[in-house]
Amino acid sequence: MVAVAGVFTTPSRLSFQGLLNMSMYFTIWTNVAAVGLFAAALMSGRRSQQPGSVLSRLFLYLTISLVLVCVAYWALLAPTSTSSLWTFSNLTTHLVTPLLLIVYYFKYFRPGAIRHKDVYLSALFPLAYLGAVFIGYLAGYTYGSRQDLFPYFFLDYRTIGWGWVGIYIAAICGIVIGTAYLIRHSDRHRARTLALAGSR
Repeated sequence: MVAVAGVFTTPSRLSFQGLLNMSMYFTIWTNVAAVGLFAAALMSGRRSQQPGSVLSRLFLYLTISLVLVCVAYWALLAPTSTSSLWTFSNLTTHLVTPLLLIVYYFKYFRPGAIRHKDVYLSALFPLAYLGAVFIGYLAGYTYGSRQDLFPYFFLDYRTIGWGWVGIYIAAICGIVIGTAYLIRHSDRHRARTLALAGSR
């Protein structure tokens, strides 16, 4: 509900064009996906919490993507923002929902099933988003004005050049994979702790 409220609390976004513009932001992709996964978890109950379940892996991938949303926004976008950072919509989508998903994942999903390949599979969602953005660019899609062909400045090669775009994309991949490794390390540690506790 927090994610839904954050996405739809700005009145201008309720127009058709506003909704269309929103659909091309990674923040919206991840917050909408969070709503869907929370609903699926509520319907499936404890089955979804088992190590290795499909839903547990999807929660893992989305948790990592929302960490990316939080880090990228507050490190890259917030310092140059000309609008207020402390609005309900902004805080829920870029801070509260990511933190809630992290807490939910570690609290309700049993550890012990994150595979090495999950570290790299977690990058597929952000990479799919990047592909969609550049497809939108090739199709001539604009975000509010004729000049806004990219939703984020660090993807606009016309302004910063392909070199910087490549650096930013590499940094994004580094954040995703680094976060995935940290979560995997924590997962293995939690699994060992639970095994030791169970053997006593």
